[in-house]
Amino acid sequence: MEPNYNPQTMGEEFMSKLEFQWLEVGKEIPAGTLFGPIKIPTTEQTTEISALYSAKEDLTFALFCFKEAIKHDIPKVSNPISKALINAGTLSYARVFSRGVHKFKITEEYFSNLWDIEDSDLHKYLSSLRDKHIAHSVNDFERAEALGVVTISNDLRLLSTNPCGVGVVLTVSIGLPFVWLKQCPMLMEKMITFIDGKINALRIEIYKQFHPTLKVGDKVEIHPFIQIANRDKIEKRRND
Repeated sequence: MEPNYNPQTMGEEFMSKLEFQWLEVGKEIPAGTLFGPIKIPTTEQTTEISALYSAKEDLTFALFCFKEAIKHDIPKVSNPISKALINAGTLSYARVFSRGVHKFKITEEYFSNLWDIEDSDLHKYLSSLRDKHIAHSVNDFERAEALGVVTISNDLRLLSTNPCGVGVVLTVSIGLPFVWLKQCPMLMEKMITFIDGKINALRIEIYKQFHPTLKVGDKVEIHPFIQIANRDKIEKRRND
């Protein structure tokens, strides 16, 4: 029987994955024993670690985009692949600081002890690039102006009204100097390593919070680890 594909949604994919780490080990798990995720109380630490996992996902994608963009050498408007990679990487990086789905908001201050002056300058540039150039066109770097086209003499006098045409002056740009593009992967890798350290520390804190409440024999509430997004709400702003 042929699979029933919906041509209107083919190519649109939602993925849910489970990541975890054992913190108490020593006892062997007998073959055939079930294990699974359980619901735990929401705390400041669980809220922060959730936001950090999402941020790491965005930074990992941004890192990939910037590395691939570097392979295309100096960015050029004539190279749409280079522009697409830079735009995608910049947007994914900016999501780390602008996402509204988590109650824990990651700000520039979160990395204040990690970044040097060059890192801070690059962050400001990428943020402005996203806000003023990629997501919104509020500058002179990308614009279009309509104009007329006629035949003229050397002293700029109109020679005839036929032929006569209409055109547009289109200005486009790629928006990221190569010297800064080459710094982007280093910034992403530094931030991912920092976030991994934070996650490891938070994981231990969360373990200490909920582990004492566990009692052998009690029934536990399973937390769903396959979560399907409701695509009917794809045009609406995400809420908790």
